[in-house]
Amino acid sequence: MATSQNQEVLSSSSAQSPSCSSHSGGDLETGDPPRKSLVITAVFQNVMVTRVTIVPPKVSSNSFKDERRKTEILGCQCIWPSKNEIQNNMPDAFHLLYPATRVILDCTELFVQTPTSLLLQSELYSSYKSNTTLKGLIGITPHGAISCISPLYTGSISDKEITRCSGILDLLEHGDSVMADKGFNIDDLLKEKGVGLNIPPFLQSQAQFSAQDVHETKTIAKLRIHVEIAIRRIKEFHFFDSEEPLSSLGSVNQLYTVACLLTNFQGPLTLNSTGKT
Repeated sequence: MATSQNQEVLSSSSAQSPSCSSHSGGDLETGDPPRKSLVITAVFQNVMVTRVTIVPPKVSSNSFKDERRKTEILGCQCIWPSKNEIQNNMPDAFHLLYPATRVILDCTELFVQTPTSLLLQSELYSSYKSNTTLKGLIGITPHGAISCISPLYTGSISDKEITRCSGILDLLEHGDSVMADKGFNIDDLLKEKGVGLNIPPFLQSQAQFSAQDVHETKTIAKLRIHVEIAIRRIKEFHFFDSEEPLSSLGSVNQLYTVACLLTNFQGPLTLNSTGKT
């Protein structure tokens, strides 16, 4: 389908994420790196010195090569934990209620400059944000570390389609379970892998939720909030406060991936074994 092909253009034209398998973008003629790239480089160098203890690299005048180098360095880390690692670090709240949870999924969107092409506008348009956006899937472990980062897709892609395209299904194993919001109607995709899905219950034909449904909704919301906090951390770098210019689409996946991976060098999302923040 033409829609699927257009949605995957962004991910195929940029570097893939290491885990799931007016002009403001810098001077294109002189090759000067955009300011956003320099800020990410400064944060990256600080993290590498304080947490990894390596000599900080010099800022390259070629921003594309510079972002690719940072992506390669951070991409050497395996951020998808094994089942044993998940279980050994499982907060008590998950261990008691949803012990098979392997990943908590949610999507985030970045505003992008509106193109003149009406076809591309329709592909980039997000009905949720009422704007043109790029959309990415984020997965975190029960203890709060980012464990999966999809490439960015056009804003019109659904949660189900981005889950199918991102590669997360290839990482899940039989017996795992996924926690997500109501928008992730992916039960059929997960059943093929023998994976469970925990999402808030739907009202369906009932006049109102039962007491059990209300309790389950509140329980899942309390645990799922950690993925929203992880996404907020990415946004708190302020790399993507303004809309992305179309000229940056060749490197936005690398910039985005580096920003996501840097959050794993910050303090834990959960302050204790109960899973509370």
